[in-house]
Amino acid sequence: MLVLEIRRKMNDYITVVILIYVESDLIIGGDCMTEISKLNFLLEMQFHMKDLGELKHFLSMEIIRSENGIYKLQK
Repeated sequence: MLVLEIRRKMNDYITVVILIYVESDLIIGGDCMTEISKLNFLLEMQFHMKDLGELKHFLSMEIIRSENGIYKLQK
């Protein structure tokens, strides 16, 4: 896992997290969609990538988003 903290202004930070599974799967998340999109664009310029959209399933886990947060269900 790689965690990037991007400083926009004094005491104003954005967090972007990259989870790498094996050699080919990346999960990119964080608290600012603009910065996530910028990072995704930069990675696509360097590597052959396909954006699969919002994470719904990963390693037999189901990811559910709601107004109250993000939930992980494992069967």
